[in-house]
Amino acid sequence: MSKPVNEIKSAWIRDAKEADYIVVSSRIRLARNLADFTFPASMTMQDSSEIVKQVQGIAAVIADYNFYQLADLSDLSKQILVEKHMISPQLACLQGQEAAIIINDEGSVSIMVNEEDHLRLQCILPGLNLEQCFQAISNADQELEQKLNYAYDSELGYLTSCPTNLGTGMRASVMLHLPALVKTKNIAKAFDTVAKLGFVARGIYGEGTEGLGHMFQISNQITLGRTEEDIIASLSSLVKQLVDHELNARDYLEENFLIDLEDSVGRAWGLLSGARKISAEETMKLLSKLRLGAERKLVVDIKPADLNKLMLDIQIGSLQQLVHERLDANQRDIIRATILRQRLKQ
Repeated sequence: MSKPVNEIKSAWIRDAKEADYIVVSSRIRLARNLADFTFPASMTMQDSSEIVKQVQGIAAVIADYNFYQLADLSDLSKQILVEKHMISPQLACLQGQEAAIIINDEGSVSIMVNEEDHLRLQCILPGLNLEQCFQAISNADQELEQKLNYAYDSELGYLTSCPTNLGTGMRASVMLHLPALVKTKNIAKAFDTVAKLGFVARGIYGEGTEGLGHMFQISNQITLGRTEEDIIASLSSLVKQLVDHELNARDYLEENFLIDLEDSVGRAWGLLSGARKISAEETMKLLSKLRLGAERKLVVDIKPADLNKLMLDIQIGSLQQLVHERLDANQRDIIRATILRQRLKQ
């Protein structure tokens, strides 16, 4: 029996450590397709239904996994799963075919069925933990591969809907908080380096989204011809370089503009702890300043796990789940401000 969606916790939020202010989370995602079916872009409703049935049968014998038919989930539940980074916005909006989502009890591993590929397996954990993510998702992948006939070519590797995923079918990504690089106008130079090394920078919810709250995802662009270990090692090295650049930029701001920095953090605290109405976008910008202040130990003292939880709970879906009712935009802004005041008092 699967848990209700609202009872599934997020490991990247709950398990965040003291050191996870800048590197917010790590994710490994694998793209897999079944050899006996056409790819999702052109498959029939009957094929999509059969794939869901096959995967559901496998999930049923894995004790700590929860299975959900996408059609059985409310729009609000799907929105919450997007905000928790457990499913993509594309899957949440999918129509015209059967789809499903499988999530483990820990809230670290999720498997999307019939998104861009038949299977999109991912593990997301707090901080820089790419190797741990890879181990966890490899275990899930091996369990599925024992029972499913994957589409695989001896020369091209795993066959995927998008050619850039050919080979390992793996995308490794890390979520970073980089406000000082933005403030010192060095973010473009940093992202040029990212691109030259074969990686790409995206917004908080992936491709086509913005870097709200100075949050950016860095991920590999190409999988063909590279091993999983090589991709993980290269990304880990790049992330450590970006963290060093961000820390240097923070040192520069603290050494040369300490009062301005403290004032910025203090004003953010004042607005968030005193506002009676506030939008999600403004909240994300202000939480970014609190996160910077907390890491620098200026004005505020808030743990990464609490900041991650706040960042999630002020989003549209999660906010409505907290109060157990549908809210219009104006009501959301009022309730969001109320929750922020209550949490920051603690």
